Amino acid sequence: MKPVSTRLRAQRRLKYYLIAIVAVLLIFTYFTTDAAGGVQKRPFYQSTVKAMDNARAAAIKKNNDAKDRSHIQKLDDIEKATGKQSNLREKQDTANRGKAEDLEEISIAGRAKMQVPKLKNEGEQAPIVKQAPAAAEVAETEEDPGLEKEAQEASMELDSILKRSPIIIFSKTYCPYSKKAKRVLLDRYSIVPAPYVVELDIHPQGYHIQQLLGDITSRRTVPNVLVNGLSIGGGDDIVALDQQDELASKIKSMAGQRRGKMRYIHSEELLPIPENVSISIRARVITVEGPRGKLTKDLSHIAVTFGRPNKSTISIELHHGIRKGVATLRTVRTLINNLIIGVTRGFLYKMRYVYAHFPINVNIEKNSETDLYEVEIRNFLGEKIVRRITAQPGVEIITSPNVKDELQLSGNSLENVSQSAADIQQICRVRNKDIRKFLDGLYVSERTNIVVE
Repeated sequence: MKPVSTRLRAQRRLKYYLIAIVAVLLIFTYFTTDAAGGVQKRPFYQSTVKAMDNARAAAIKKNNDAKDRSHIQKLDDIEKATGKQSNLREKQDTANRGKAEDLEEISIAGRAKMQVPKLKNEGEQAPIVKQAPAAAEVAETEEDPGLEKEAQEASMELDSILKRSPIIIFSKTYCPYSKKAKRVLLDRYSIVPAPYVVELDIHPQGYHIQQLLGDITSRRTVPNVLVNGLSIGGGDDIVALDQQDELASKIKSMAGQRRGKMRYIHSEELLPIPENVSISIRARVITVEGPRGKLTKDLSHIAVTFGRPNKSTISIELHHGIRKGVATLRTVRTLINNLIIGVTRGFLYKMRYVYAHFPINVNIEKNSETDLYEVEIRNFLGEKIVRRITAQPGVEIITSPNVKDELQLSGNSLENVSQSAADIQQICRVRNKDIRKFLDGLYVSERTNIVVE
């Protein structure tokens, strides 16, 4: 049997459990019945719900009124249109009756009959019948079939024009921008097949063709240059492409399968000649003489024409050349300019030795028989092999008197000096090793002129 104290504690614990259960039930009952209903019974909640219901009802009523008004408006419009049509019919019937009353039939040669106006007495006046404007009002409501026919004819004419050449120029005779575009495409370039020019101010269907071009290309002004049916712009666009030397490439890329030949009709480069330099040209062999000596360059393999507009200028011309030919024209100008610089100021290349551990030894000797400089390179990367190189004619090689581990190559010909420096650098190229780590060699450090202005 349990002691009394234990029984008392058990009874007390049971009492606490019962109190807790009753409290939970009371709280649950409060929040599910009276409390929830109390919020809905408050004045603020009820006024808010009422306002929302009123707003919803007003919106529904407004929509219904708008629908009723639109329906009534439609009925009014239909009634007005019906009234207009009946008025037109009445006017036409009145006009026809007036005409019939004023006409009478007469026989011609006893066979055919013809209606003619009735003869009126002198005092009788013919009734004035106003002609109903039926045609004008019908034209307002219906499209003119003549305009539609002209648009179809213009579309057919435009299709036939686009088939005549890959490049079509739509212009007007009085437009300065059109003249600018035609000057570039027709006078500056030789295009095969030739561009087809359409003067819209002279063409009988020019207005309708211009409207169609505006709808197709979104360009309603002239000039409008089309390549294979695609617009590349107007006068300013053509001039800009020509100045950037991109017109020929753009036209060829857009021409596609209908690609033609596009050439520059005439291209020219001018080169000024210094006072102390004389130049002679014979069979495209250029001879330049100056204070430092004489140089000769054979350009007979390049199809250009040389001229002398005056004593101090040389002109280099090319006729009917493609884009590469025009680039060759500029190359010839640069070659002659290098000859002029060589006989006046000369060229000087400086090369430095680069080594990490094994010092590079360079010996320079001049061959008495060939009068050419020979370079010997020893101890490159510690190797026993001796590397030898012979300089180009007219190139002088010396070690720098002021800078350690430096070579100086000088001469009048830029080609010979640069080729000699390249031969020295190439013979010291590191092989079968990582060139990012093994940087030993002789490298060009500076390019300048012997005579510095």
